Amino acid sequence: MEGKLQVEFKGPFSWLGYENTKSIFESPAGKLPGIYLWTVKIEEGELVYYVGKTHRHFSQRMREHFKEHLAGFYHVNSPPEFKRGQRISLWDGMYLRHKSPNPAELVRIYPAISSEIIDLARIYRFFIAPLEVENRILERIEGAFARHLYKQLGRIGDFQERGLNYRSRIATEQPGTALFTSSTKILGLPESLEI
Repeated sequence: MEGKLQVEFKGPFSWLGYENTKSIFESPAGKLPGIYLWTVKIEEGELVYYVGKTHRHFSQRMREHFKEHLAGFYHVNSPPEFKRGQRISLWDGMYLRHKSPNPAELVRIYPAISSEIIDLARIYRFFIAPLEVENRILERIEGAFARHLYKQLGRIGDFQERGLNYRSRIATEQPGTALFTSSTKILGLPESLEI
């Protein structure tokens, strides 16, 4: 893949249309594939928590995320601190890379974290960059952007979800460039990255 790809983030969206956002399930843009970001709005701008990609519709992938989140399978952070750009873990979720909790542990802790799960569902904001390219190109953009954020000092790097499996460009693949833009200030958004 030689050349440059424009990656323009649009949003904010949310699951259910909270706080002046559009629901990703109801927006026409939800019917497209591409790269997406989970963010939280802080005073300085949108702070990215998670970078994802989908070769299906954004609304399909976000529906899967919504179900997993509500079921307690995802990381649960304390909502008041999370809204301020700080992560204080209440539950590590069911997808730990080296050790997954027993489902009985989720059943035990769920009553204590269920209200926080609902609060987080209202806090998360999404930015989407529609791209109709091969899935492997989406993987490379996702991985390059996530690695870029991990390397940032301070709050931007510290806020990223850890332990995820991103797929980088391999030596036999032609390099390309992704050019990033957004009309909303997304903290850590690079102008360009090699993918």
